[in-house]
Amino acid sequence: MGGLVLAKGFWPFAGSFRRGHRPEGPRRLARSLLYSTAEGTLAAASENFAINYVPLFAVAAGASALHVSLLTAIPNLLANALQIPFGRLAERKGRNKPLWLLGNSVVRWVWLPMALLPWFIHDRQQLILALLLLTGLRGLGMAVAVPAWTALMADLTHRSWRGSYFGMRNLLANGVALAASVVAGFLIEAMGYPEGYALAFGAAWLVGLASLVVILPIHEPRQRSAAPSAARPRTEAAPAGAAATPEGPSRRRPFGSDWLVGGPAQWRREAPGFYEYAVSAFLWTAAVNLPAALFPVHFTEALHGTPELWGIANGATFLTTILGQRQWGRLCDRVGQRPVMIWSGIGAALLPLWWAVIPSPGWVVAINLLGGIAWAGYNLAAFNLVLEVTPDSRRPSYVAVFNLGVGIAASAAPILGGVMAEWMGTVPVMAISGLLRLGALALFAHWSGLRWRRVAWRRGRLGGLGVPVSPDTTRPEVRSQPRP
Repeated sequence: MGGLVLAKGFWPFAGSFRRGHRPEGPRRLARSLLYSTAEGTLAAASENFAINYVPLFAVAAGASALHVSLLTAIPNLLANALQIPFGRLAERKGRNKPLWLLGNSVVRWVWLPMALLPWFIHDRQQLILALLLLTGLRGLGMAVAVPAWTALMADLTHRSWRGSYFGMRNLLANGVALAASVVAGFLIEAMGYPEGYALAFGAAWLVGLASLVVILPIHEPRQRSAAPSAARPRTEAAPAGAAATPEGPSRRRPFGSDWLVGGPAQWRREAPGFYEYAVSAFLWTAAVNLPAALFPVHFTEALHGTPELWGIANGATFLTTILGQRQWGRLCDRVGQRPVMIWSGIGAALLPLWWAVIPSPGWVVAINLLGGIAWAGYNLAAFNLVLEVTPDSRRPSYVAVFNLGVGIAASAAPILGGVMAEWMGTVPVMAISGLLRLGALALFAHWSGLRWRRVAWRRGRLGGLGVPVSPDTTRPEVRSQPRP
């Protein structure tokens, strides 16, 4: 009964589907959205009990800056490089939920052995090697889960209210993540290494198990009809229930025969805007991850910050993220994803430049307060844009290709950043990262048709925010017009 009462809060989303758009009906959809929100909230708590403290755990165990960079690079590489075969598997089987549950199970169970490592492995090198192996296994689980989860969320949500829904979902998730990060920081500060880390990682494991349980009631909508992208011609109609393939409903390629899902020419034909977005995302991700593993090292060794203050700083990010999520979600639905990405991306691009000049660890809290607002808008719009530029019938594979490029950048950049830090220090790497972010963002704006001199005000100041916007070229009424 309580679930039905809570599900009423999701009825406006479910009811906005046209009659017949989902044969399962709005009631089942509302319940699925409710459980999806609960899963996201528990998963965020599980992640933030532990993920922000893995680099500090490694440093306390004796890891070098290069080791910490590998802790970031290895799971990113596995999590993204292996998504294509698992995305193709999801398409072949026609079901996304089982793969999502399987991959998520691996991700959540990794925290238990990680919590016990210091009691079973006493040699420093062996402990760091085991830590690298466990983070790699976690990356493998993410490779299984992410394409399936992304496709399932696209099936459960509609673009007319997707930004508002994920804004609300992220608001709840970040609220719980804030509490988890702060609690974990106090535990680690109070109990030290290794007991404090063991408690934090153990809490991540327990909450992660709860997140697996709430996945089970989520209903997976019936397989999408094999309607191709509007940009892809088709010569024959698919019978009801037929599997969607590029050649038509009667032919199925063997698994892995089109492992790379075509090339730029096919991407431009099947998914307009996908190729340009993927390239700009690759460059942006490389710039963002260049100093990614160096922030905790710089915070600990150069600024002499404590784990407790690190937890507060991460909590500051979640606080402003919570405050901005709903407003960013409404803005995404109103003006589109690309304008939001550009204006919030400017704030995200300036963050490492501030890191490079701060004199004390207390300033990290202020930086993260500003960063939380910027990243809330950017991440929400970037995820929604992936769903908009990928075709319905092949979304898992396209998401896997997109994440492969992003994953290569996210894996190689921290290693390069670690090598550069050994040579020139952490501050120059952060400054370089900020400049590269601004360059990648300018390229994305250029490819999106949003020239700085041509940005116009739509309907005055939107709700008093004063955000200059331009039509989103992913919308059907805009995409059909010639590009200026």
